[in-house]
Amino acid sequence: MRFVSNENKCDEWSEFLKSEAKSLKVKRPWDKLTKISRKDKVTGERIKVGSNAKRALHEHLWREQKGLCIYCMQEIHKTRLNSDSHLEHLMNKSQFKELIFEYDNLSVSCNGYDCSTDQDSKGKNQFCGHYKDKKNKKPEFIAEKYINPCEDENIESYFEYDVEGRIKPARNIEPDIKGKASYMIDLINLNDDGLVSARKAAYESLIESEIQEGEKFVLDLLDEKNKFFLGYHSMLKSLFGF
Repeated sequence: MRFVSNENKCDEWSEFLKSEAKSLKVKRPWDKLTKISRKDKVTGERIKVGSNAKRALHEHLWREQKGLCIYCMQEIHKTRLNSDSHLEHLMNKSQFKELIFEYDNLSVSCNGYDCSTDQDSKGKNQFCGHYKDKKNKKPEFIAEKYINPCEDENIESYFEYDVEGRIKPARNIEPDIKGKASYMIDLINLNDDGLVSARKAAYESLIESEIQEGEKFVLDLLDEKNKFFLGYHSMLKSLFGF
């Protein structure tokens, strides 16, 4: 995981919340958001303002996250954004109803499968956002243990990786932080077998690129200034010593 600033707000979402403030507060749950419409004053047609705002927010957050899942950091392709990912409530909806529409509590999570595989072979919700919010699972969501990737600027330093693709708490961190890092790994199942295999494959692929193209090529791929990142950016950066 890495820190993602939420300072750059989504204008379309902000305008939607402003115009729909009363109805959202009183009677509009999250799952009814796309049903909100308004009549165009010129054409008289119904405009799906809820769907439009949600779509704009989804794409905006995806760009802010450099095209990666907020948790596992696999690449999410824009052409499959709606099918392979969802708008994630960092602090879950059931416990924090007052934060349901708050921009600062929203991000983009994958749907819990390897987004690079064929869709027909995917088993959903094996890790990340939907896995986090499953009912009757252990560990359950505990706000005091949760490390928010949109609040903690040091979150990337709390984890380390091995060449087999596994993630674990970093060695040289305070015991309380190490406990929270371990909790986060379990909470969103970051050592799911399929996810571990995907990370290992990404590392081995970049080794081949370095052999063929040289170190500068890899440095350019992992440049923090890039508009979009390679999948598993933090792991690759760590294992290549950048």
